Order: sequence, then structure tokens, then C-alpha cells
Amino acid sequence: MSSVNDGMKEGRQLQRPPEYPVPMAAVQPQGEINIRDYLYVLYRRRWLALTFFTLVVFTVLLVVFLKKPVYRATATLKVEQETSPVLNFKDVYQTQKDDFNFLKTQYRILKSRSVAKRAVRSLRLDGDPEFAGAFSRESADAGSQTGGMPVPGTGKIELSGGLGGDIKPSVIDNFLKRLTVTPVRDSWIVLVSFDDKNPARAAQAVNEIARQYIGFNIESKLNASQVTRDWLENHLDDMKAKLERSEEALNKYAAQNGILLASAGDQDKNNPNGSGGQDLETSRLVQISDQLVKATADRINKEALYYQVRHGGPVGSEVGNNRLLQTLEEQYSALEAQYARLAALYTPKYPEVVQTKEQMDQLSKRIGQETDKAVAALRTDYEAARQREDDLAQTYEQYKQQALNLNNKMVQYNILKREADTNQQLYNGLLQRMKEIGVSASLNASNIQVLDQAEVPRKPFAPKKARDILVSVLVGLLGGVGLAFGVDYIDNTLKNPEDIENSISLPCLGLVPAIETVPAGKRLLAWSEEEHAPILLEAYSAINTFIQFSSGSQAPKLMMVTSPLKGDGKTMTSVNLAATMARTRGRGLIVDSDLRNPQLHKIFDVDNTRGFSDYLAGMMQVEDGLVRKSGLENLDIITSGPRSPNPPDLFNSPRLADLLRKLGPEYEFILFDSPPVIGFSESLILSTSVDGVIMVVRTGRTTREAALQSRRAIESINSRVLGVVLNAIRQVDLKYSSYYHYGDYYYYSDGEKKAGRKKQKAKNAIEN
Repeated sequence: MSSVNDGMKEGRQLQRPPEYPVPMAAVQPQGEINIRDYLYVLYRRRWLALTFFTLVVFTVLLVVFLKKPVYRATATLKVEQETSPVLNFKDVYQTQKDDFNFLKTQYRILKSRSVAKRAVRSLRLDGDPEFAGAFSRESADAGSQTGGMPVPGTGKIELSGGLGGDIKPSVIDNFLKRLTVTPVRDSWIVLVSFDDKNPARAAQAVNEIARQYIGFNIESKLNASQVTRDWLENHLDDMKAKLERSEEALNKYAAQNGILLASAGDQDKNNPNGSGGQDLETSRLVQISDQLVKATADRINKEALYYQVRHGGPVGSEVGNNRLLQTLEEQYSALEAQYARLAALYTPKYPEVVQTKEQMDQLSKRIGQETDKAVAALRTDYEAARQREDDLAQTYEQYKQQALNLNNKMVQYNILKREADTNQQLYNGLLQRMKEIGVSASLNASNIQVLDQAEVPRKPFAPKKARDILVSVLVGLLGGVGLAFGVDYIDNTLKNPEDIENSISLPCLGLVPAIETVPAGKRLLAWSEEEHAPILLEAYSAINTFIQFSSGSQAPKLMMVTSPLKGDGKTMTSVNLAATMARTRGRGLIVDSDLRNPQLHKIFDVDNTRGFSDYLAGMMQVEDGLVRKSGLENLDIITSGPRSPNPPDLFNSPRLADLLRKLGPEYEFILFDSPPVIGFSESLILSTSVDGVIMVVRTGRTTREAALQSRRAIESINSRVLGVVLNAIRQVDLKYSSYYHYGDYYYYSDGEKKAGRKKQKAKNAIEN
């Protein structure tokens, strides 16, 4: 029997095609842009896009038609920077010279709380319920009396109209929210606008803001001038006395320390202290320093020359200026050449040779004596240079100490002098500005002009119904489309046959439609008497047909149905597919190999006390009633049996091969309902014993990653995946409606529905 089983496996491997058939018409080239794909996404996500569009448009319409009209009044101001300001000192009132900073400052003043409070009090808006809410009119009037603000139109403006406790900050906040300051680019023009539901009050408010702003600007200058004058008068006498005291201290210190001041023409340009005594000390110190540097360099040169000659170094170059030594060296060289010539012709005892040798010896001795004299002279020069360097160094230290003492005295002198100069400058500045204040006190011209006063607006500024509705439509359309594509991009689940074939490169065996009229949790059986049964029967018949022709001339006999994850519908696919195969192919067997979560015994209503797990464990034989009747014609069943603590060990048992060998000849097909692939190893073990694996994925639930991981796991152990069954697919998930054709034939009219149910009942009665 083992050889027969090996032959069967070998035959299955030979019949396994190298590539699985894929319907090429449904596969689009990768990267090809097809407008139908985008339309398909919009069609499938149409309710999401329509919901977003409706929500946006409805919200805008609700706001636009319920909101009360708001009017905007605008005044035009000209704000120029003063080119020649009278007041020009930074300690009291500093103005910005930069145009950009100046304009920004003025815009901020226009929207300041101080100017706004002046306008609110002048217009008596602090008692208006629209601005003040529950704030009472009486408290506002009382605050106005204590604050001393005038009645509008008097022309009297006081700086004391700033923030106080008589007007609530919320009133100022409400007023500023309606105020808009818009500068005109590349100009000194600024537009001041105010929004209000009352057009007359809007014009009145913006004109009052302009008036209060101009008054605030003039009053600020006058008050600054007055404050400056008072301050100058109080501090001018004090500054004069302080200047006199600082000059007296400076002169006293110079007399005590003997510091003589030179004239301006005698001072050195590089001397910041300006004293003639320091100039003299510094000049002497610089001269001695230069002489010391030169003496040190001379001593180093003579010392190096002396030590070089003393320690056996070459002498010729050092005493090259000695003319006597040069003459003796030349004579010695001539005798040496003569001696060499004679020695080549005669013997050493030849008289002329001997005479020449004696002359050379005498001349060499003479040269040595002269060299010693030259070395002694070098030593004498070196000693003299060293002594001169020591004398200059001692003199330099003396002058250096004198200069340091003078510098120490000049530190305090310079401090006193700077203090006196500073006091003099401050006194002169105060005196000059005191005179300027007297001239400018009567000037109150403003650099701000009102070019156009605000008029009562005739048309509301907001809401702009046509614009808002158009924007809402555009935002709703673009947002809805973007949301649809965004959700579709994030959604990585399998939805249609194209996703299966393009994502995991497997053929789609068929589609099982979603029966939306059936309650959730109810079993969908193709042989039931429900009205959806013909649809399921047609779907599984198409899957059966595809499986029969998926392996060439011979249809696979041993098959396994699995899924990537739990809940994809593999059990119902196994049951309905087995029932369909039993009608067309003959006698078949379905085995519940999901030992962790068995379901077949519940569907067929049979006992599960003994079954497949008992057989694999060796506790039961085929003859002991392992195979049972399912209740359907030509279909038997093997239930799972008791749950096992370790199912992978049972599947590795050789009894699985024995079972297939015994039951194989008796059935036209054997179908295993196996556990999911991811997380369980039983399916992978079982896949090596069957002709092919049928993978079930659920539309909108099974992810591409899970399906691809399951396919790779099965193929990694040389098992064959016949294809994928797409379960619970909806018509909205299909790009081409022809895939859904088998469901349309059964829903024409109520009469045809009833006729279809009667026909199905009669057919079931005949089969049973």
C-alpha cells in the first residue's frame, strides 16, 4: 500500500502544472492608469463621499441662512512719519525711524485697548446688551462720571481715558473683535473698519475710533513734552552741581600725584590718556626696548659663532674677513699643489720635495697661530655683546617700573576725567533740550489725517451667501473625493478578483455573493429551502467547474479548504462545495480536520463523540464507524472527534496516509475542512498530503498581507494552491458587473421567486 500511496503522490506531482491558470482578461498591466479604476473607487465609496458632501453643504447652508447680516463701515486714514520731529530724545518718548516699524506701531495703537475704551465710553456702548451683556447702564454712567470723560463732540480729549475699572474688559474685547485695521501696501494709507449688525452704529464707531486715535497721538506728544520739561527743571541744577564736583576732584587728584597735562598738539595720537608725562615714559621705554632687542640679537649671533668655533666647527667662514688668514690659506694651497706634483716625479728624500714639505709645515703652523688669534677675538666680541645686553636689560626694567607706576596713577585720573566729561555732556544736553521744549510747547500738529470718513453701509458685508455656498460645494466635492480615495488607500483588504490576481498572483476560483437579506450568524447552505439557495448553488457550481479544469485532463481528488485567518468562511465554503461536487462528480467525502474549532457535526447534526482525532491517535479504525452519512446524496462525512491538546502531533502520524489509502478508491473526491494557515501548523502539514489547496478569503476583511503570507507558507513546503474563493462579495465591490450575473437571474418578481422555491423543493424531494 505504501508503494501505491507513493505512486499517487508522484502522479500528482507530475500532473501539477508549473503555473496556475489566471484569467488574463481580468488582469491589467501594473502601473497602467485606467480611469475606470478611479470611477470604481468613487462608486464603491460613494456613500462616504456623499455623506461628507451633504454634511459640509448642509452645515454651511444652516450657518449662512440663520446668521444675521453684518454691515462693515470703513474710514481711510493717512499715517505719515514725522521727518523732522521736534522732540528727539530717546529717554522720554522714543519714536521709530524705520518706516516699517513705525507703521506697525501705529497699527497696534489703533487696535489698542486704551483707544478702544475711549471710543466705547464716548459712544456709551458699555450699556448696550450686545456688547456688555448683563452689565447695567447705571454702573456705566457712574463710572463715566468718576472717570471725568466728556460728552462726544466737545473736542476735549484726556489721556486719563485709558483702562480703568469702570468698564468691563469683556466689553473692550467685544469691541476690538469687530475692529479691523488693513494697511494699503506701499503707501501711508490705512483702512479702519468696524463690523456691526446696525449699519449706522458701524459708521459711528469707526469714525469715533479715528477721532480718538488722532487725539491720543496729539495728547501723547503734549504730555511727553510737559513731563520732559518738568524733569529737566528738577534735574538741571543737580547736574550742574555734580559737574562742578567732578571737575574739582579731577584737578585735585592731578595736583596730588604730579600729573602734568600736555597740550593737544603734543599728545601722541596713540595715547588715549593724553598726559605728557606718560608720553615721555612711554617713549623712553620704547627706545630702550628696541635697543635691547637689537643687543640680544647681536649677542645671540656672536655667541653662536664663538661656540661653533670653540667646539671644533669650521673656521674659514667665521674668520673670512681676516685678510692675513686668506693669504696664508692661498699660499698653503699653492705649496700643497706643488708638493703633489713633485711627489709624483721624485722620491720623498729628493731635496726639492723636502724643501717644499718644510715650507708647508711652517705655513700650517702660522695658520694655526692666526686662527687662535681670530677665535680669541670672537670671544672678546661675544663677552662685550653680553655685557651690553645685561646693561640694557637693567635699564629697561627701571623704565618699565616707572611707566607702570605712572599707569597706575593714570587709571584713577582717567576715571575721574571720564566722569567729568560725561557730566559736562549731560549738562549741555539738558540745557539745550530745555530751550527746545520752550519752543515746541505750543505746537500740537498731528501727522495723522482722515482722508475719508466712514459712511453708513447699504449692503451687508457678511454672510456672502453665493460665495459661501460655492465654497462649501467645492470643499464638499473635493473633500468627499479625497476622503474616499484616502479611505480606499488605507484599506488593504481584498475586495475583488483583480485584487487577488494582482496582489497574491493566484487565480480566483469563483465568487460567493453576500446575502444581505439573511441575518448575521445564520448558516448559508446551498441545498436549503431558503430563497437565497439557488444563488449559492450557482456560485459553488461555477467554483466546482473551475476546479475540475484547473489541473489539465484530470480533476484533483484530494483537496483541502483553508483560509488565512479565522472567520473568512472556509467551513461554509467546504460544506457547500462538497455538496455541489457530490451532485456532479459522484460520491464524495468531507473531513472535519479543524480539531481546534470543529463545525461540521453542527451543520449536519451528527454525533461528534468519536471521529478524525480518535483515528489519528490510533483509538479507532475505519471499520468502527468513522465514516458517516451526511444526509445529502453521494456525500459522507468524518467529524473531528474530541479535541486534542496537540493537533500537530496527530497530523504527523502515518495513519493519515493509511486513511487516504483506504478511502481513496471508494470516493471520487475527498475534501478536508482545515484550520486557518496563520497561527496553526495543521494546515501546512495536511497540505503535503493533498492534490491542491483551496484558499478562502472574505471580502473587506482578509488583508493582502495575510493572504500573501498564507500562499508563501503553503508553497514553501512544495504544496499546491489551486486558487482562491472570494467569499461574501458585494456587487459594489466588483469593477465589472458581469461577475455578479448569477444573482440577477433569481430576483425578477415575487411570482418568479415563489416558482423558484417550489422547483427547488420538488428537486430536493426527488433527490432524497
